[in-house]
Amino acid sequence: MRVIIYDDMIRTGGSLLHAAEAYLEAGAKDIAVITTHGIFAGRGFDKIKQSGVISRLVCTDTHPNARQINDPMLTVRSVNKLIVDYFE
Repeated sequence: MRVIIYDDMIRTGGSLLHAAEAYLEAGAKDIAVITTHGIFAGRGFDKIKQSGVISRLVCTDTHPNARQINDPMLTVRSVNKLIVDYFE
């Protein structure tokens, strides 16, 4: 089965990778991740990608580091419509 992990903020990816590895050990076949704030400090995204544990990662554009990554594994979605719609 596919497991989708939601993490409100990813900094270096260490705790996320520990969680993903635990799911794999429990029988998960695929791990995808959704996060609100993709900070990816200290080459955090590279660490996640190179681990081979996470197949796909989706985050918002709330941190500039996420917007600077151009990789097919990462999808970055804008929160601008959500904010504009709220204040209309």
